[in-house]
Amino acid sequence: MFVTFSELPKTARVWIYQASRIMDDAEQNSLQNELQLFIANWTAHQAGLKGSAEIRHGIFVIIAVDEDHNQASGCSIDKSVHFMKQFGDRSGINFFDRMTAVCQNPDGELVFVNTRNVNELLESGKLSKEAMLFNNLINHVHDLDADWRKPLSASWLSNFIQSQITSNS
Repeated sequence: MFVTFSELPKTARVWIYQASRIMDDAEQNSLQNELQLFIANWTAHQAGLKGSAEIRHGIFVIIAVDEDHNQASGCSIDKSVHFMKQFGDRSGINFFDRMTAVCQNPDGELVFVNTRNVNELLESGKLSKEAMLFNNLINHVHDLDADWRKPLSASWLSNFIQSQITSNS
């Protein structure tokens, strides 16, 4: 059963899929429509799941399930992964690059960053050391407000920043 995101409890479980690029309006509309159909028919062991999905910043697909209604199972989670892979294959968007993150500079600009270019982006000024990294490993709706964005310096990506950049920037 598909419900609006605001109808879900703060304890609802979330999965975040990050697009490899900003999706255009047509892609977002198509994906949102397909997500609504997918979630309306999504089950775990033949029991319907109560869930929702949102696309934020044209990059992040957030799928959520109210596990007070019915628990998501391994098979139902696999179905959502398969759904996202299929959409990605059709649209040419990779939702599974775990070495790329998105940071938001203090001016609101979104920057795609991976382990190979983080230092170059910092040196060039395209990425600020005050940037906030989107932490896509959160687990619940309430984490979207509390923990989804964290300082770059306190994130996993900070392990790839050369020390002279962090001390000189």
